[in-house]
Formats: sequence, structure tokens, C-alpha cells
Amino acid sequence: MDSSRVFKYAVGAHNVFQLVNGTLFQNCVKPPANEALTTGEDHIALGSPGKKWYICGVGKHCEGGQKLAIEVMGSMGPAPSPNSGVKASISKLSMIIIFAIVSLVMIRV
Repeated sequence: MDSSRVFKYAVGAHNVFQLVNGTLFQNCVKPPANEALTTGEDHIALGSPGKKWYICGVGKHCEGGQKLAIEVMGSMGPAPSPNSGVKASISKLSMIIIFAIVSLVMIRV
């Protein structure tokens, strides 16, 4: 089962920060610049259950809705389907454009 996601975007136009809690996420608090993912094809491992928070730290992108909260669920049975385990919560519909057209899907267990 693939338990990762990829953020694809134009290098320099966006970046990705992982935040440690929902309060920082809600308030778009940017971590230090050296913690930014900036490759334009950032692979995010979602191996452990729990909530994960991501924002774009460029300009006011986060405040404009370019942020993503993901809840990784634990396995619920002996043979989970390839799409189980991840439930994504997109803060705004415009999030589809996050990081220059990242294609994200809300997955429900």
C-alpha cells in the first residue's frame, strides 16, 4: 500500500511546510525557512496514524487557502484496500490549485 503523497508545483513559485499542530495550521504560522520542502516534487510519507498539516509558505498563499490537513487512519481489518488508511480534509476548494495544480483526492476509509 502506498502511504505517501506528492506535492508537485513550479520550483520557486511555492513550497511545502509540515506543521506540528492544528493551531499553527489554522493561523498559517510558517516554520523556519530551512524547513521548507522546495523541490517541486516533494514526497510526503504518511506512515503513522494521526493528523498531518501542510501549508505553502510563499507570501500569503496559506492565508489564501493553500493548506492541507490529512488524517491518517490506522488499519481497520486484515486486508485494507489500496486507498484505505488516509482521509484528507481540504480546507478550501481552491486547495486543488495548491502548489501549482497538485491533484488531491479526499479519501475516506
